[in-house]
Amino acid sequence: MAIKPDNIRTEAATLCVSGSAKGSWVTANRDARTAQAAAVLCAPASVATTTPVDWVKVSVGVTRVLIQARFPKATASVATSPVVRLFGAIVAGGDIAADGTVPQTGTVRIIRLDTVGFATAGQTLTLGVSTTANSNDSTYWYSNPIDLTGYDIMGSDYVAVFVETAAAITATDVVEIQVLLLN
Repeated sequence: MAIKPDNIRTEAATLCVSGSAKGSWVTANRDARTAQAAAVLCAPASVATTTPVDWVKVSVGVTRVLIQARFPKATASVATSPVVRLFGAIVAGGDIAADGTVPQTGTVRIIRLDTVGFATAGQTLTLGVSTTANSNDSTYWYSNPIDLTGYDIMGSDYVAVFVETAAAITATDVVEIQVLLLN
């Protein structure tokens, strides 16, 4: 079948361009050496503002998120890689406060983005200290992202990374969990 000129409609057409936005890795968990309690992992809105978890605001047009770990180059060895859970917050009438407090009134709904169940095991961010096998620069080692296509944020207004199993490394500095937001 041929397309005839009168079959092409131009009025009210929407132009869609696919691609990935260039952005920066943003720290979503300031120290993966600290695991969140099991009760918090099943009720992420209850996380204390004193924890290393930060809710990252999602910009318009963002649909996916990548996750990686960053830790100091001074690390000689890794005993335990962190296991993390990715959450999204959908705002419906409320908002997350600047200090990270999530309203407990049903106006912000939390969903798990990396799997279906809140109690399901998280994703492992494998840490390594090999100059021939692990991404690094003069200051940091970087884990590989868990998934190269990224997790769908499912309409979330914020994303956060919680730690199920704490990282254990020989360096005294923190293990950061970072996110890269993509369209």
